[in-house]
Amino acid sequence: AQKVVLSLLKAAAGSGEPLHLVCGPGGDLVSWVRRDLPAVAIHELPSIRVAPSPRSDLVALVQLVRLLRRMRPRVLHVHSSKMALLGRIAARLTGVPRVVYTVHGWAVREYHSPLAQRLYTWLERLGSRLCDHIVCVAEHELEKALRLRLAPPEKLRVIYNGVAPPPPERGRLRTELFLSDECPLVVGAGRLAKPKDPLSFVRMAAVVGKRFPRARFVWLGDGPLMAECQRELRKQGLGGRLWFLGNRADARALLNDADLFVLPSHAEALPLVILEAMWAGKPVVATRVGGVPELVDPGVNGLLVAPGDPNALAAAVEEVLTDMERWREAGKAGRRKAEEFFREEVMQRQYLRLYGL
Repeated sequence: AQKVVLSLLKAAAGSGEPLHLVCGPGGDLVSWVRRDLPAVAIHELPSIRVAPSPRSDLVALVQLVRLLRRMRPRVLHVHSSKMALLGRIAARLTGVPRVVYTVHGWAVREYHSPLAQRLYTWLERLGSRLCDHIVCVAEHELEKALRLRLAPPEKLRVIYNGVAPPPPERGRLRTELFLSDECPLVVGAGRLAKPKDPLSFVRMAAVVGKRFPRARFVWLGDGPLMAECQRELRKQGLGGRLWFLGNRADARALLNDADLFVLPSHAEALPLVILEAMWAGKPVVATRVGGVPELVDPGVNGLLVAPGDPNALAAAVEEVLTDMERWREAGKAGRRKAEEFFREEVMQRQYLRLYGL
């Protein structure tokens, strides 16, 4: 979501309209905007937190109302389920003319308890009454909205995420890890948190490593499961064969050195990281969740497996490593698909039209 927001701010920068970013304090997005878009006014609200907190959420709502009354925006674009709801309530209270909500994955998830699913369904339905346009980043998300009656059909539309072509640089990751071109290199990326299931990546590496002892594995990204992933790495005896490199500003350049990309998530909407792997011309092994099947065509540019099954993930990775020549061609097919359907400038134009710019 942060990458999409940055892209849209860049696209709107040429419109002549004053641009504001309202978010929690710190974080990558604030750093990116300060670096690339110094004209954007940034409003960091300490009351904005990821975890539910009635007191903080009420304070955030009051602060949002005050901000919107002062800024008087023509368009408010909200992201992330909780802040999208608070933002839409504030917009209704202050009379913002046009409100857009992008769904980067509905709050209603199958792994939630029945009570939580009912609560989130009610909140999504409430929020849908408070905005003009609801953008789903995948057809899967739109179909889910219609099936669960989360929003009126006339407010829903799909705008696929898009990314720019990758940097041309190659060799940085293999040089950093002292790996020759002959070592198969498997890369995963994402926040080290339960929805991304990085532990399955570690267990997959342990299985694949037995059949392909020269294979090496890298995960790009940080998060609350870092310590647990490191413990699992040691338990599986993967020292010197698997590395967790944390958050890297040069992640897209590092991805150019991979032989294939793996994403074992339990839940996704339309992951930018798979698009980045496709743009880099890499075959993708991923779980069959959310909008991922709209990106990965099994046997064409990658393989799909059920979530939560490290052995199935390992079997798919081994299939790719067994016939790398074939799968390099598959990676090129993924690149062609990205070029045709998932271009950053196409996504930007569609949103600017929605804003009325």
